[in-house]
Amino acid sequence: MPAIGVAYLGPVGTYTHQAAHQKFGPSAKYVGQDTIKDVFNSLSPTIPFGVVPQENTIFGSVIETYDQLRHSNVGKGLFVVGEVTLGVQHCLLARKGIPLSEIKDVLSHEQALGQCQGFLSKHLPSARQMKMPSTAAAAEAIATSEEYATSAAICSKICTTVFPELDVLEESIQAMNGIDTNSSGLGNRALIRIQHSNGARTSDLLLPLSVIDLGVSRIDRRPSLCGNPFEDVLFIEVFQRSEGSKWGDEVSDAMQRVMKAGWKACLLGIWHC
Repeated sequence: MPAIGVAYLGPVGTYTHQAAHQKFGPSAKYVGQDTIKDVFNSLSPTIPFGVVPQENTIFGSVIETYDQLRHSNVGKGLFVVGEVTLGVQHCLLARKGIPLSEIKDVLSHEQALGQCQGFLSKHLPSARQMKMPSTAAAAEAIATSEEYATSAAICSKICTTVFPELDVLEESIQAMNGIDTNSSGLGNRALIRIQHSNGARTSDLLLPLSVIDLGVSRIDRRPSLCGNPFEDVLFIEVFQRSEGSKWGDEVSDAMQRVMKAGWKACLLGIWHC
């Protein structure tokens, strides 16, 4: 039997790669992608699963992931089927022999840069901060490009095994210990996409959910793709408050009530924690 294909935000060594490995194990065939959009687009019969970063406890939601969740194919041919939580420890890496005092630029994913602002402000206040598609892409850039010979990367310590020419300058440079990052796998949790319609208000949306005893764990808002100014899409993650109830029926009931309140609703996925 061939190994199951799993796409993830690459390259090798990203936290998303680690999260995917934690979820699917060593027997899966992992296929790194350059961007979150590429992960969504790569799903196929041979690569039926994808893992993308969703949020973390300091810097919040990963905007690019939610932007992809706005598209109409999500909730039809593509669904959220699970989640994995990964403890994150950011390290500052540079080429061997380059001291902290010589660092001119710091490269990383925008989430990691945001999580390490305290360290950067104190120890590298003059360094230029450069956004990269992923933490591992930052490590690859400083390891392979002469343009970044005196740059550092914020990434996982595992990147020193992928790129042996790199050394760890500092460990655990995030704002606080124990950052947790949630990654969504592309059924007690459900994610529902809600779009404004007929002038409906957010307060009209929450009541139908509370009536049937669904808990709301998070709400994210992004601009709609329909082109109407100031029209938003809401992503609502709900959870089951009590055991033994018909969870799928509750979610379906909630969506019907939401639509009766003047919203357009689409179930993006349902999964067990």
